[in-house]
Amino acid sequence: MTKISRFFRAVGKTLSAPFRWVFHKMMDKHDAVLEKKIRRELEISLSHELKTPLTSIFAYSELLIESLEKYGTKEDKESIKLIYRKSQELIRFIDNIINISILEINPQVLFSTKINLSNIIIEAINRFRTFYEIGRGVTITTSIEPDLNVFGNDRLFQTVFFELLSNAYLYKRDKKPVNIDLSVKTVLKKDKDKTAEFCEFTITDNGIGIKPSNLNRVFEKFFRVEEADTAQTSGLGMGLTLVKRALSFYNSTIDITSIYGKGTTITIEFPLYR
Repeated sequence: MTKISRFFRAVGKTLSAPFRWVFHKMMDKHDAVLEKKIRRELEISLSHELKTPLTSIFAYSELLIESLEKYGTKEDKESIKLIYRKSQELIRFIDNIINISILEINPQVLFSTKINLSNIIIEAINRFRTFYEIGRGVTITTSIEPDLNVFGNDRLFQTVFFELLSNAYLYKRDKKPVNIDLSVKTVLKKDKDKTAEFCEFTITDNGIGIKPSNLNRVFEKFFRVEEADTAQTSGLGMGLTLVKRALSFYNSTIDITSIYGKGTTITIEFPLYR
C-alpha cells in the first residue's frame, strides 16, 4: 500500500465516523416518529372499539329512561339515569382522545371550510345546557355578534366551546351560584402597516380559579389541577389539551388569566374569514 492510498484510507475513516453518527441519529429519530405514529393510531383504534359498546349502552339506557317514566320506581329511574350520564361522559372522553390523536397524526383529514362561528357557539351552549341539565343556580350571560365567519371544522369547534363551558361549570365554588359571561365580537389588530380582523371569544366564570403555578400546565395532556378534587369533578385532563391543539392548527390563539378563589377568564382569537 502506497503512502497516498494509506492517507486517503485514513481520511475516509476520519470522515466516515461523523457520517455514521448522523446516520444512526437519523434512524433513531425515524424510529421514534414511527413509534409515536403507531401509538397514536393504536389509540384511535382502541378508542373506536371502546366507543361502539358504550354507544349501545347509552342508547339502551335512553330507551329505558323513557319506558320507566310511567311505571318505574324512583330507585330504578335514578340508576338508569346514572348509567345514561356516565356512558355519555365516557363517550365524550373517548371522542376527545380520538380528536387529539387525529390532530397529532394527520389533522389534514379534518374537513375544513368557512363556518359561522356565532351559530356554532349558540349550538354549543344548547348542547351544554342539555348535557348537564342546566337549571336554576346557573346564569349564562351572552353577547354574540351575529354571522362571524372563520375557517375551521364545525364539529371540532363546537367541541372546543363545549369543553370551555364545561370547565366553567364544573370548577365551581361550593354552594355558590354559577355565573358564566360569554362574548363574541370583531376586533381589529395592527401588524406593521396592515390591519387584520379577528373574532374574539371570551368566557369568564366565578369558579374556584387556578393557582398561578398551574397556569402554564393546564394545556398538558392528562394534567388536572389540585383544585379538581375540591370541585369533585370527573375527567381525564384532556379537554384543554384538545382546545389548544385544535386552535393551534387553525392559527388561533388562547390566553388564560385566573384569580385563585375568584374565577377564570379565557380569551381566544380566530382569524376572521371573509
